[in-house]
Amino acid sequence: MQESLCYIYQDYKGKYDRVISDYNRALEINPRYVKVYVNRGAAYTDKGDLDRAISDFNRALEINPRYAEAYFNKALACEEAGRIKEAIEAYKGFIKYAPPQYYSYIEYTKQRIESLSE
Repeated sequence: MQESLCYIYQDYKGKYDRVISDYNRALEINPRYVKVYVNRGAAYTDKGDLDRAISDFNRALEINPRYAEAYFNKALACEEAGRIKEAIEAYKGFIKYAPPQYYSYIEYTKQRIESLSE
């Protein structure tokens, strides 16, 4: 499984229900906290709940349509779910909005688009 770009605390690795519960509480306090949607989506991805993961990434992008990490993580989840067209579009969104310091991720993304387009 691809490792998500966003960070999940090492102490929580494998304890998905706990971290998801923590993120739920954070969203009760601030339902527009984009990074929490991305992090919770990454936890859902790692847990194998791809529909919920993609939903969280979409919600993050509704709040901030330029949030590169949401595009990248959405692409990974879509690819894993076999939703290739959506994965390619999300990868393209990542390339469009990714800051220059994400160079290696941008190069990886270009390779994934090429591979998925064959």
